[in-house]
Amino acid sequence: MTILDFFAQLFAKYRFYVERENAKLRGAAKANAAAMAQQAMLADYPAVADIIAQAANNVANSDSYTLRKVSDLSQICCVPPVVFRRHRITGRVICVWSFRLHRSRAFVQPAEAMRQLLQVEVDAVCATYGFPPLRVHLVFGADFSVGVWVVPLASLIGGANNARP
Repeated sequence: MTILDFFAQLFAKYRFYVERENAKLRGAAKANAAAMAQQAMLADYPAVADIIAQAANNVANSDSYTLRKVSDLSQICCVPPVVFRRHRITGRVICVWSFRLHRSRAFVQPAEAMRQLLQVEVDAVCATYGFPPLRVHLVFGADFSVGVWVVPLASLIGGANNARP
């Protein structure tokens, strides 16, 4: 073995070591970024809960056969308040706020119809409060509950995961 072969072998081992350490650091950075996004969204949860409650009350006032009114924020808050979901189109994991509303027993339309009603009101309330745009996704439960997932529009189009301007 020549000195040149020795240094080539040593360099290959060093390069493998550096790649392995960089992979560890990238994994730790991703975990830290997810935790930071979750903390930022937790800080905004009361404001978003207020927006959803106001929008739900606006929908309930316009048509009493859609949603029940929200009198207290504890009625709509969920545990856990912030969850990670995989976006169906992009496949990315995004952080969303989760809420629970109650629909009227007389509401017989599909969830998409209610989502459109609620989305219009959420857009109006966000504009009033000066909050960045939010997108709403609804899932009907068997007991007339409505699971509401709210996500900042910026995280859907590739921006940050929190809704702060």
